[in-house]
Amino acid sequence: MKCVEDGAIAPLRVWRVGKDGTQDSDSEDEEDVIVGDAVDVTVRDRRNTYPNGLKVEVLDDINAGLNITTAARLHAIKSRTAVYMRRDDFPLKTSHVLVFVKEEFSDFATAYLAKNKEESLGRMMRWITHQRGFSFRYPSKSILSTQDLEAEQRKFASEVGAKVKATYERACIFNAGETAVYYDDTPTRIINERGSKKGVKIKGLTRSERASVLLIVSATGRKLRPVVIFKGQPGGGVEEEVQSISNRVVTAVQKNAWMDAQV
Repeated sequence: MKCVEDGAIAPLRVWRVGKDGTQDSDSEDEEDVIVGDAVDVTVRDRRNTYPNGLKVEVLDDINAGLNITTAARLHAIKSRTAVYMRRDDFPLKTSHVLVFVKEEFSDFATAYLAKNKEESLGRMMRWITHQRGFSFRYPSKSILSTQDLEAEQRKFASEVGAKVKATYERACIFNAGETAVYYDDTPTRIINERGSKKGVKIKGLTRSERASVLLIVSATGRKLRPVVIFKGQPGGGVEEEVQSISNRVVTAVQKNAWMDAQV
């Protein structure tokens, strides 16, 4: 989060340039400024940047019932900064934009709604919002605050970690993660010369093939070879083909290319 601090007074040297391009042109209505004179000009300081964690803490305190001044003093920031944080956290919707347009541009809204429906005005506002660099996202809902969720995560990790360490050695503890890899993807568009009679039909599947990759690392930091799972019939031609891919990975073939109890 950023806020504008108070302006600082800085001496700057200025030159007056006339219409003919010469410096220090004479004028009866204005006082002449000698070349090289120093004048005091108000210069804005660089905006302070606050971490997102501090912003979350301030907003949690404000939502809990603290007023803005108290929350700002508690976190050693200015009240104006806390106001900006709360404003930026406001969930802005298209309906809010429509209300703003109707209030600030009532003539335009009245003339437009006389010929079109309000849904059309809403689509226009969304299009303008997107053209101005904003994106539309689905909000996430939670009945707990961020601090409560982080505390619950730390508690769970501490309890489970203590039980695992007491039962197994570090070399026997592994962290595994599965990711999907798509290949043989059918192109959706191809580039062709204008007027060319080249065929645009492509023989192949409507969907790309999928393989699962299992990445494993032990608690000691040692990385195991990746396990690549292909879709096919176990013991068939696909399994014979993938066994000779590389000795740097472990390959397996299953009917659905997902991990199961055998892996």
